[in-house]
Amino acid sequence: MKNTLYPHHNALIVGICVISLSACTTDWKNEGIYFQTTQTQLAVETKPVGKFYLNSNYVGDPPLNTTLEYGREILRKTRKVSYWRTQPGLTLLISLVSLGVYLPFSAIPVDIETSLEPTGNFKGNRFQIKLELEGQVTFEDEIICTGQDKFLYKKSFQ
Repeated sequence: MKNTLYPHHNALIVGICVISLSACTTDWKNEGIYFQTTQTQLAVETKPVGKFYLNSNYVGDPPLNTTLEYGREILRKTRKVSYWRTQPGLTLLISLVSLGVYLPFSAIPVDIETSLEPTGNFKGNRFQIKLELEGQVTFEDEIICTGQDKFLYKKSFQ
């Protein structure tokens, strides 16, 4: 049976499929880098107990907990996308209300999608520590943080 009421029905369906499968997005573009503050919880345990210094500042006597703050490099990328990707519900609603008139326009890249990707680069993530043990030696070391949530520093001098 031939469809005489809607003669261009098949062409419309093919057109909609082609438009929806066409490039609705553009390639990612690097928009630069920035450093975001990152924190690591430092727990210090020593035997025997002494005085704990972090970057030449007295922090307290172990066992203790303190927060280390440093910068983590973040790569910012953007790309243009269609409303089908960023606002699919609104796009579908407008397409239905407009009886499909909005459909071809909704595939045109007009919105911007942003991606923030942490890299393996850090700034200010090296911390000098010093332990002054009562009646014994002074011990110096370095802690390097790489984005971990917690860092346990445990030392025993017996």
